[in-house]
Amino acid sequence: MPSLRTSSASDIVKVLEASQASIEFLDIEEENTRLISMKPEEVKGLTTHCEISPSTIFSVVTNNIPFANHNQAPRNIFHGSQSKQAIGVFTTNFSKRFDTMGYIQHYPQRPLVTTRNAHYTMSDRMPNGFNVIVAVMSYTGFNQEDGVMINKSAIDRGLFNITAYKSMTVSERKISEDEEVVLANPVALQERLKRQNEDDTPSTSANPPTTKNMSASKIGNFHPEKTDYSLLGEDGVIKKESYIQSGQSVAIVGLVKRTKRYVKDKQGVLLETKVVEEYQNMSMHSDVHHYGKVDAVYVEKMSPLVPFRVCKVRFRKVRKPELGDKHSSRHGQKGVIGMIIKGEDMPYTKDGIVPDIIINPHAFPSRMTIGHMVECIFAKLCCMEGTLGDGSVFLPFDLKNVCDNLETRGFEKYGNELLYNGFTGQQIPTDIFIGPTFYLRLKHMVADKVHSRGVGFNNPHDQLTRQPTAGRSNQGGLRIGEMERDSLLSHGVAQFIKESMMERSDKYQWIVCKRCGVLVEYSKPTRYVACRSCGHNDISIIETPYSMMLLTQELESMGIQMRFSDEPFDLNDEDLIEEEEEDEKEAQAGGTNIDTLDEGEGELREEGNDGDGDGNGDGEDVGEERKVDDEGEDGYDEVVGQDVDEEANDRDGEAEDGEGEDSKDEFWEEGDGDEEDEQGNLEGRNGSRDGEGSAGEIDYESGEAPEVEGGAHEDTLKIIVLR
Repeated sequence: MPSLRTSSASDIVKVLEASQASIEFLDIEEENTRLISMKPEEVKGLTTHCEISPSTIFSVVTNNIPFANHNQAPRNIFHGSQSKQAIGVFTTNFSKRFDTMGYIQHYPQRPLVTTRNAHYTMSDRMPNGFNVIVAVMSYTGFNQEDGVMINKSAIDRGLFNITAYKSMTVSERKISEDEEVVLANPVALQERLKRQNEDDTPSTSANPPTTKNMSASKIGNFHPEKTDYSLLGEDGVIKKESYIQSGQSVAIVGLVKRTKRYVKDKQGVLLETKVVEEYQNMSMHSDVHHYGKVDAVYVEKMSPLVPFRVCKVRFRKVRKPELGDKHSSRHGQKGVIGMIIKGEDMPYTKDGIVPDIIINPHAFPSRMTIGHMVECIFAKLCCMEGTLGDGSVFLPFDLKNVCDNLETRGFEKYGNELLYNGFTGQQIPTDIFIGPTFYLRLKHMVADKVHSRGVGFNNPHDQLTRQPTAGRSNQGGLRIGEMERDSLLSHGVAQFIKESMMERSDKYQWIVCKRCGVLVEYSKPTRYVACRSCGHNDISIIETPYSMMLLTQELESMGIQMRFSDEPFDLNDEDLIEEEEEDEKEAQAGGTNIDTLDEGEGELREEGNDGDGDGNGDGEDVGEERKVDDEGEDGYDEVVGQDVDEEANDRDGEAEDGEGEDSKDEFWEEGDGDEEDEQGNLEGRNGSRDGEGSAGEIDYESGEAPEVEGGAHEDTLKIIVLR
């Protein structure tokens, strides 16, 4: 086209007519029925279309990656998402915008190696990165696992320095006819109300009417001793260029809710209605996001027809790179800063070149980002020749020619150089790959993510569960999730788990009945205690997480009642070993003693029953031993006699007539078929070990244990069934 600059219009038209062609946009479905060539020289007889450029198969973002065709495909995809997080100049009118969040890089640079598509999309005119000298080496070991070591001297000179903007927006509004929220300085309003109440000043246009028909009260929720209101102006908005330190509680915008309340006042025989104005403080304070310098303040009416105003305040913070900040190249090689090293301690070349960034060599073999290394070598040559390199994809690139030109300029042709240790001055006994590479600073920064929370109920808690709130903005707690729980369990730190789950969360004291184990009605002012279940006041105070009591109440609302026992349970390893040995002996003998059944396996444990029905503790009547089978049909818990156990009969093949039926209608079932009636067996089984007292009948519907005479406790029988 340059040859046509001096040509006439008719000559240009003739040239264009000779090479003209129509541009057609093909759908994915249409491409299946077309023969498309990538280059004009590849057009053949059956070719239907030709691509404008081979790079058009990439997206707008991917086309900004130099030598993308030399990278593994996932790395190009990673850059597609990371480039959207890069900090540059996102708009030219950023100083006049009040975005919720915005970042501006102070000294962005145009990349040394760019692409043609970046020129067409103006990406190189508003860059978002920096041409840094990158050395690929292990130096002090602080760049392991994608760690990045960065030069402190380069940071002090402005490398990757940014300004972070955060905006706050509040507006006046009308809630109802008698309620509205307006901008105001609570301190000035409080003083004005105080003077009006003392002087009974008549109403004017400037002062709200507080005469005999209007009276003012104090401002609610106003605590000037906890929050600093000194930076607010007369209109209730913070002054420009004010500074707020991180963690300081300062009022940014003063908001007051004004409520009118009508009160009838009788003075003698005259009854009149007074309007009382009540004020509630709703000011916006600084938090984990809004602090720093007040960069700009905007106060204006929402519209000419709406009397309410909107207020916007923008904060500005200068941020230097710090430990944990995320950086990335244009090839998906992301990493966080692992160490900031002084410039005098960084390695250096014979020419005095000091790297700005040191990355780990292990970042390349498995990821195969060859385009990253090609960009480094090509950018090195561009620095020496003072030109910009074209790294557009699918274009012929003579790497050998680049390497030869580097060698003619006194460099090793593959980009390697000898470096000297910055700590000792000794030569590092290996070649180091070093050169300029375009790096991006991403928006994921430690300053936006660091979070901690104090202990105690001064911190916010959830209203329902009384557990710490969630989220950094709400001063929330640090969640111990499933995986964290697994780690703590593997360490065996039981007391730490208890502290995290209860002491520092929702520890709660509540009262249960010692007799029946249910929640007890308790009135703190009157010290009234009563159990609605049994009517006694024998209580016990227990400590659990509040969510446990909440679960108990929710289950009771569904008709499921949990009962609690405060009896201590102490079982050491020797007891466990003895019980296991006894269980093994009884299993080998073919029987199970009712007094040694394991509670943890869902079996029956009976106190005061020796198995023979006479209560003398000899345990001779083995035929009446019991156990609970948790695996009965239809989900029933079955109590079967040993001699009529169906599984045992099936194994032995000796099932007897009439004795293989499991009882679901009765809790107890005769196991030996002798002539004693059911009542006699129940009396014998519930007798105490000392032979004193006799048991009454069991109430099957209520499931309550009978009262026992002779001093025995009424709930002698304990049945524990675990599913």
